[in-house]
Amino acid sequence: MNEPSWSHQLVPRRNPHAHLVHPSPVRAHSFPFATFSGAGLYASSHPSALALQAWSLSSSTTGNNSPYTSPSTTIRTSHSNSYSYTHSTAHPHSHSLSASSLHHLPSPPLSASAMPDPWTAERVSDPEDDMHPWGLNGSAAGLPPVGIPPKAQHHPQLVPHSPKMPNGRAYSPASKKPIPLEVWASVMDLCKGRDKVLKTVQYTLRTYLYILGLIAGVRPLSKFFTANQKRMKLATAGLSLTRKCLLLLNPLRPMIALVSPEPTSARAFLGHLIDLVGALSDDVFCLSKLGLVSKRKGAVADRWANRVWFYSTVTGLCSLWAKQGTRRTESEKRADDLQRQKYLCDLVFVSYDIFNVSWMKEPVQCCVGLIAAIISTSQLYNKQYVALVKR
Repeated sequence: MNEPSWSHQLVPRRNPHAHLVHPSPVRAHSFPFATFSGAGLYASSHPSALALQAWSLSSSTTGNNSPYTSPSTTIRTSHSNSYSYTHSTAHPHSHSLSASSLHHLPSPPLSASAMPDPWTAERVSDPEDDMHPWGLNGSAAGLPPVGIPPKAQHHPQLVPHSPKMPNGRAYSPASKKPIPLEVWASVMDLCKGRDKVLKTVQYTLRTYLYILGLIAGVRPLSKFFTANQKRMKLATAGLSLTRKCLLLLNPLRPMIALVSPEPTSARAFLGHLIDLVGALSDDVFCLSKLGLVSKRKGAVADRWANRVWFYSTVTGLCSLWAKQGTRRTESEKRADDLQRQKYLCDLVFVSYDIFNVSWMKEPVQCCVGLIAAIISTSQLYNKQYVALVKR
């Protein structure tokens, strides 16, 4: 029995993957090169699975007008990822065209850095993809095989990276809060903050001196308390002068508001003008304490400063009273109540100086001054705390 003789020519076949949409970007260039990968009109632009070793299609089929025959030559080396193509064409008279006559043809679609063949590569199975309709481990509908329970779908969510503390723990919202020492440092960075803190210390010492005076009226003080009383009086006077010096050049702020080109209402303009008068009076009184201005001018400036303070306190109380009919949150109501108490303390304190009231002047001014100082310091502390949290 004679075995059939095999010709060196390969019989062109239909590419079984030609009906699929190839994921390679070469697909976009497949139209001019439809005959590069093998067999005729059904061929793909990518080399098929039959081209695993070097092979070629010869164009010696003279007179073969079958539409399934491709007049092209494809060369692929299985030891590299580069593909080279030699253009040739089938001619009725079986003659080859030279390379110079094919200069108008486009270049091959694959370069030396071509993508590997996805049809011949080993499939990498992902357990999460087995339940999908395109999974190979289930049915066409994406169902699991018989006897295997379905797995729950896992949809990972993006979790932001949380910084770590030196001890290795993640930061919690409570750990981001500033410590009290940091808040006090930010308060003391402001001239207004130092003024409020020193005011609290000043009226604390002033209250202490008043209590010592009451005790001295009942029984004589010891040498320690007598010496301590003298030092506290000097400290109280020094703190008062220091606070005045911290508030020097305060008229700059209302002056900027007055010369600003932005339009302002008549009420706001009047408020800035009154603030300027009060700040100038405080500066003149401070200069008189330093000895740079006469005491008579200092006394006049002190009276005007007290009048401006009285006016600003009354207007502040009126504005808070007008806000009672508006809709406010609980935090805003608490802040307004605290501010109202501070205004009332200031009003009582300055009324003794304006109207020259002498009845229980020292104890009342000590108490209301200390309360107002504590309220002002707490308000500034809360303000700096919120600023540090939002930082």
